[in-house]
Formats: sequence, C-alpha cells, structure tokens
Amino acid sequence: MLDTEVPTHKFNKILYYAAAAFVSSILLFDLYNRNRMEGQIAFNHMLILGGVLSIVGLIIFLAFKHFTKTMEGALLLSILFWMGFWMFEFLFSVALQLSTMITHSGFMFMLVTVLFGIAVLIRRYKTIFFSIRPGFTVLAVCAILLFAFNFFPGISNELGLRQARTEFIMLEEGAEPFYIKRNFIIDPALPSPDIYWFHVDGLMALETVEAFWGEDSLDSLREEFASRGFLIYEDAFLNAVDTRTSLTALLSPAFYDSFWGEQLSQNEMGFRTYRRDALRDSLTHAGIDFQDDIVPYYELFTALTTAGYDISFRSRIGRVGEILPSGFAHLTGIYGYSYNLGPLHRLIRRTGDLAELLSLTTPFNFPALMERVDIDTNQLEGTDTETPRFTWQTFMNAHMSFIHNVVPGADTRSIEAYPQVHRYVARQALNAIDDILQVNPDAVIVVQADHGLHLIATQRLLIDRGYTFDDVHWLAHSVFSAVRIPPAYGGLEAPLAPKNISRELVNRFVGYNYTLLP
Repeated sequence: MLDTEVPTHKFNKILYYAAAAFVSSILLFDLYNRNRMEGQIAFNHMLILGGVLSIVGLIIFLAFKHFTKTMEGALLLSILFWMGFWMFEFLFSVALQLSTMITHSGFMFMLVTVLFGIAVLIRRYKTIFFSIRPGFTVLAVCAILLFAFNFFPGISNELGLRQARTEFIMLEEGAEPFYIKRNFIIDPALPSPDIYWFHVDGLMALETVEAFWGEDSLDSLREEFASRGFLIYEDAFLNAVDTRTSLTALLSPAFYDSFWGEQLSQNEMGFRTYRRDALRDSLTHAGIDFQDDIVPYYELFTALTTAGYDISFRSRIGRVGEILPSGFAHLTGIYGYSYNLGPLHRLIRRTGDLAELLSLTTPFNFPALMERVDIDTNQLEGTDTETPRFTWQTFMNAHMSFIHNVVPGADTRSIEAYPQVHRYVARQALNAIDDILQVNPDAVIVVQADHGLHLIATQRLLIDRGYTFDDVHWLAHSVFSAVRIPPAYGGLEAPLAPKNISRELVNRFVGYNYTLLP
C-alpha cells in the first residue's frame, strides 16, 4: 500500500496548488520592492509577468507531480526550481569563486542535473513524503505567506500612489505639493556653446580621498584639470541617497527648492536602504513617480531643449536608460503630467526595464538592452553646425559595483582598491576631455559625481571596522565636482557648488531663470 500515493486531502491540494502558483513570484515582487524607489519597474508590468509566471509555475508543478508521483515532492522541486531561477547569478558567482573554469551554460546544466537527480530520489522514496505530509502543509503555507509579504507592500505602494495622484488632480491650480519648472525665460542674445556633462558615477572629492586613504599624489590631478581650464570644488558634498535622487537634486533646481531638498534634509542620516525607503514613502504620499513625473522633465534638459539644443546620451559602462529620459519629444508639445497617460501606454513604454533586470538576476540574457557605447571623437559634433549640442557622458567604473572592471577580482567590499579606481576614472575623464578640446576648444564641460561609497555592504563594512556613522555619511556623499567655462563665455571666478551648476548653465546660456544657492 505504501508504494502508492496516499490520497491528499482537498485542503492540502488547494494549498499545494496555491503555493506552486505563488512561489514563482516571491522574489519577483521582492525585486520590485527593492527597486520601486528608482521607478525601474512598472507595477502593471509586474502583475502581468507575475500572472504568466504563476501559470508557468503550475505547469512545472504538474510536470514534477507526474514524474515523482507525489504532490509534496512536486512542491519541493518547484521551490528549488524557482530559487535557482531567481538566484542564478548569485549562485553562479559563488561557483566561480570555487572554480573559474565554470561557464554560464555549464553551470545552468549542472543545476538542471542536480534538480533531476533530486526528482529521481523523490520518486524512489516518495513514501517518506507521505508520512511527513503535515510538514509540507506548513511549507506551503509559508510559501503563500512569503508571497503575500512581498506582494502586498507593492500593492499598497501602487494604491497609495494612485490615491495621491487623484487628490493631486483635484487640487486648485498653484496648490501643487511640488513644482517642476517647465516654462523658461529664453534670452536669444545669450551664447549657445556646446556643453558636455561627464557623469562620473561614484567618484569622490579629491580632499576626501586624500584624507581617508592618505593619498598624497592627487595634486597632479588638480594641476591637470586646472591646465584644461577647470575649477574644482574641493570638498563638494551632495546629500542624496543614490544616482536617481542625486541627479534630481542636480538637474531640477525648482523641484529641489520646492520639495526635494526638504525631503533630503528630513531624511539626512541613515543607511542608504533606510533613507531610500523613507524618500520613497514621501514621494508616494505626494503622488510622485520618478519614472513618470521627474525623469522626463529634468529641468536642465527641458531648458536646453526649449532653447534649441540637441541632447544626446552616451555611456561607457552601465545602463543609461534607467536614470535619464528616453527622449524629449514630449517637451515640444503641451506640458502635462505623465499620469494622464493610460496604463497600457505606460506599460508599453517601459517593458524593457523589467527585461533588463531579469537579465541581471536570472539565466536569461538580453544583451541588446544593455547600452555600452564608448565615446568616439568622430561623434564629437558641434564645431561645424549652428545647432548647439548638449552631450551627457556616463562613466561607471568608479562605482563600487563596477570595481572589478578596474581591479580584477575585487568586490563591493574592497574599499582599499578605491584610490586605484579613482585615479583610473579621473584619467578616463581627462582623456575624453582632451578628445573634446581637440575639436572644440571652447566647449563648456562639467565633470560631476552623484555619490561616493554608498552601497549598503560597504557602509556596514565601515561600521564593522569601527568607523563612526558620520564617517559613513561623509564617504557616501562626497562627490567630485569640476566645471570648465572658457573665457569666451565669461569664465568662472570661483568653483560652482554642485547644486548651482544647472542653475548657472541655464542662467548663462538659456536665460535668467534661477537664483543661485548660497
């Protein structure tokens, strides 16, 4: 009798099927919750993908059930399958530390082989699973609860955002809780130089590197930037959490003055994760979505576009699309908030974001979505055309998550390697500057970082090593900042603080629209 499956109670069957459907999306919605501050994933898209994965999960569960002849074994295999699916990159990185000979496809084959071996053992010893069925009932309940724990915060965030937006629409004109400047004074008498903005992600101020690591050879970097006409803001500090929040502070002065600066000040201290959650909640309460309300309307880009500039983005390493607008056609029409777009439009506009995240966290790979374009001197337009250009160039190597690009084998906790990375990225920027100046000697150039050592793993490492929280805060928000405005366009008498750079560029080359911060 024990060689056949003991009949499963109807209640248990319901639990098993529910767990099989939900377990596929536990880490999916965890991924959403961890990234919703950056607005990288549309929630409607998450629901659609979650539904598809639930159907796939049920099919896989039925296939395992058919092979193992036991629902308990099928549930266990389903959980293992989806853990391997969502944690593939992590498991693969662990395997690489054990053997560098393992390939991506080879490791995937190993996981499938292990899963098949477990399935064979379950089929052979299935009677054991019949005898411990109550334990699997608890396992199914735990899987369902884990799904709920990750799903309902996302639902709550989305509903809160929608409610706040509804209330926002009903406000009288001029009573908005925030203000993003979209109409600019244009002075046609002002010059229109080509402008280049080098976004050196994660590059800290020279004084910070010298003080923390004891570096005493950075004067040569100072001299090289100075010889190219730059003024460096030596102890630049940007009290933001990560790239998205920093760019908002840098590129949207009116939004910073009316809303964002106060939110950053109220949530000034704390590890990156906690500050990001607090800022996310403040945005939700105000009915603001980064991807729809802020990113498409970065004020510097809006002002330059209105003044007739062509804008382009390039990146050496990393994804440009997650932090910058995908285009500027919307700025030439009627100004309106993006929440007037229908959900289907919003879904279609952003389907690539989730696929991009999946390529980083699962065995799937979508290389066409990863933009990695090196700067090319043949692309440096501006000297033979009447249309002024603004070019954004991203450098990601100084970010600790990319440190292995400069120091092979180093990880996000290898802070000792940072000075080497700092010098490397500074040299990259100087080489790119020379390429520009060779064809456009009167170019206006900004070299600006967004944050320092802000990864939570790095921050906790610093605390474990006995550093104070003030040290952690200092290192996270120290930023490199240098601006070149040549004499042909008035030059600079003193370095510009990071939050004044966009204000100064707009005032000088578009029209007087901002008051500089003290």
